[in-house]
Amino acid sequence: MKTQTCLPAQSRGDHGDYMRAVHLLRAAASSDVGQSDARRQWIRAATRC
Repeated sequence: MKTQTCLPAQSRGDHGDYMRAVHLLRAAASSDVGQSDARRQWIRAATRC
């Protein structure tokens, strides 16, 4: 299983937040307008450490 770059490893809630972020990113990827903004938010969320 791949691990993300710098996601905090807490005991609870992280998996749900991760799946929600992935879902939002995939949903935004279907629209050209939201894609870049969603990717920017995803990168910011994945690198907060």
